[in-house]
Amino acid sequence: MVRAETPSAGREALEKLLNAAPEQDHPTPDEEMKLFGAIYARPPTDNDIIIPWLRRRMDHLQSVFAFELSRRLFPDDRGAALEWFVIGETRFVYDLARCTDSAEGSDVVLATIERSFRPLPEYLWDHPDEHAAALRRAAARHDLFAPETSPTCSDATTPLDQWPSVEERLRARMVKEAEDLEAKRGAPPSR
Repeated sequence: MVRAETPSAGREALEKLLNAAPEQDHPTPDEEMKLFGAIYARPPTDNDIIIPWLRRRMDHLQSVFAFELSRRLFPDDRGAALEWFVIGETRFVYDLARCTDSAEGSDVVLATIERSFRPLPEYLWDHPDEHAAALRRAAARHDLFAPETSPTCSDATTPLDQWPSVEERLRARMVKEAEDLEAKRGAPPSR
């Protein structure tokens, strides 16, 4: 006989899964994707468990988790949601820049990820002023990048001493994008 899972049993299983994930260890890619699948499938009623857990662990998780955090924050805290979405995009590009192999197909992967987290990309597109503000806030964060998280490269990573210059270029690109969005809207640049 197949037994339906009660909502409380599902929450208990979720809490057990999240509590089993060590705070400082980096899960394997397979473990991380299993964890992501379990979190992504949970309803918004579990946000009280998921959002704090994601925030605590964000420096140790791949960029897709930043997109998930943004999706869960969006109904109640648009500013934070947009900021985490921008962080997710930036961390994705950062990870690619740390790989020595080509980034062939990365645009398709990023587009697929973004489609999974609608309506955030559309909202950013339709609200350039809020997008610019999110870019500026994210660019100013000390935790914008997660260098402790190894990028998933098919070959190897670039030397560690090159990572700070990648971070500088990405921060500058974010500020430039914010300035361009503000200029299109005729808004004075926020500093």
